[in-house]
Amino acid sequence: MVSIKHITTFILLLGSIFAYGQNALSELSLDRAYELLEGRYPALKDGEILTDIHQKTQLKLDKDRLPAVFLKADGRLQSQSVQLDVPDGAMLPFDINLPLYSAKSYLEGQYMILDGGVNKAQKHLAEVQLKADLQSIEINRFSLRERINQLFVNIVILREQAKLFDISLADLAERKAIVEAGVEEGVLLGSELSRLRVKELEIQALQDNVHYKLQGLVNTLSQLLGTELVDSVRLGFPSFADPRQIQPIERPEQQLFQLQQEAIMANAMLIDAAKKPKLSAFAQGGVGYPNPLNFLENATAPYGVVGLQFNWRITDWKRSHLDKEMLALNAQRLQNARETFEFNLNTREASYLAEVTRLQKQLIRDQEIVELQGAILTQLADQLDGGVITSSDYVTQVNAELSARQNRLIHETELLKLQLEFWNERGGK
Repeated sequence: MVSIKHITTFILLLGSIFAYGQNALSELSLDRAYELLEGRYPALKDGEILTDIHQKTQLKLDKDRLPAVFLKADGRLQSQSVQLDVPDGAMLPFDINLPLYSAKSYLEGQYMILDGGVNKAQKHLAEVQLKADLQSIEINRFSLRERINQLFVNIVILREQAKLFDISLADLAERKAIVEAGVEEGVLLGSELSRLRVKELEIQALQDNVHYKLQGLVNTLSQLLGTELVDSVRLGFPSFADPRQIQPIERPEQQLFQLQQEAIMANAMLIDAAKKPKLSAFAQGGVGYPNPLNFLENATAPYGVVGLQFNWRITDWKRSHLDKEMLALNAQRLQNARETFEFNLNTREASYLAEVTRLQKQLIRDQEIVELQGAILTQLADQLDGGVITSSDYVTQVNAELSARQNRLIHETELLKLQLEFWNERGGK
């Protein structure tokens, strides 16, 4: 007797299978695959951390502009102090004889009124550096595309190969039925049927190999994206323009070079700001012994001081000039790196166009060969059915026709892969 527990387990199993089928994607575009991978790739999550660090850096710089209060203490022992020697017989209304030791404890407040623009330059440098760091993440994001592209292309190749095997197997099955009838009637030898069966098994073995490879690639893609995919998921490629239309380069590396140059210019602003005059206010109040302000008072006394401090470094022996020259040289290196990057991409155009032309002409020839081999196979099929040729002759032509269609598939895939890689190299837009 079937228990309620068994029925419940069976229902839950069916429900899980149904839910799996509902959640698994049946269609997947290249752009959507990019989004799914980018959404779960750990290194791309650094953007939030970098932004948070930047916000804290800006807050820290704001706090640097606020008045600072220090609690200080000072004690010292001297080998000599201020003393006034009075000649014999002279009379003074007071004595000057400071102790050899002194101590004071006080609060000191400082406030930078004018910093020459250093704080503003530091903020600007932090903003530019954040943009450069975030752009580095965009480069990592862009580099992930190649993994998706390879999986998409390889899945397409295997699926097309599976279709070719299906066509050959269907044709062999039709021929087998006719040969079997001939064997039963005693018109044909059993070896003729065996040859067809051997070829059928060979193609089925190839088909099984393709099936498992295809299943592995789909599973890899599913795991990479963190999304369930049906085995027959339909893959969507972007609409490529005419292969001979070369799109402009729009790579994230170009913007990174620009941002890195801006960061260098921000450092130059910081150097200029450091040379400008500085004005700060200070206040000090506390208790000292002896009186820190009145040296005639040899006793513990409170005291207070307020004032302004002006600081302007008139000459630095051209150190800032050398710093700016080094920054300019680094900026030139970045410019050279950018031009080299674009140069290498642009020099790919000629080879790309030549390869496109070669593959397009090859595909025209491939199609003609496929049609001719198909016509020959049709003729040999009729001859096999009529007993004019042996199954060995027919199998030889099956191999030739299948090889012709596989060659066409290889060249079609090469063209697709070439266009996809070139499209991706130029920025994928």
